[in-house]
Amino acid sequence: MKYPYNLDLPYHSISLIDSTGSMDGYNEFINQNQNTFYTGVLKNLSITCNDNSLGVTNTYCTIVFTPFQDIEVASVLIVNLYGMYVSTNLCNMMYTANSQIISVTSCSPNNNLNVLTIQLANSARLPGLSSYSLIINGISIDASQISNYIQLSVMDPTGSYAIEQKNVILIPSVTQNFPIYINQI
Repeated sequence: MKYPYNLDLPYHSISLIDSTGSMDGYNEFINQNQNTFYTGVLKNLSITCNDNSLGVTNTYCTIVFTPFQDIEVASVLIVNLYGMYVSTNLCNMMYTANSQIISVTSCSPNNNLNVLTIQLANSARLPGLSSYSLIINGISIDASQISNYIQLSVMDPTGSYAIEQKNVILIPSVTQNFPIYINQI
């Protein structure tokens, strides 16, 4: 069953009955009229950056994710960056299995440069349980933060409801020069 995104689950009683008429299973979903949608968790999420150093500016990062659910036509992806910033509106996405490019209408950072909204231009639903790669250009990794991570949200086409989301940590390397002073040999 496919439910609308803006409503709580409707009331359903589901019974599993075998060929002899015996009930093998039962479940019930009760609408509480709270207009609540329950967000799922992505099956897989990882991030790698071309230059993974603290304080790096203008690198590109690849986010690989696998949703459980299909991605709807013209859906929105939101990438929240923690300890990282994005300074361009250049990104692209592809279906990892066959390297098929998935059209992106827009890739827009917010004013603080820590939230990136990606509007997909897919004309058909994208299959769930498949791996996708999202390449984002112009990423900077904050040198003052040691905890860097992202949260990826797959949203409905209006961008109002998160269908699935997950956090993943980016562990940057420290490549800053530290002076070593030798006082005595």
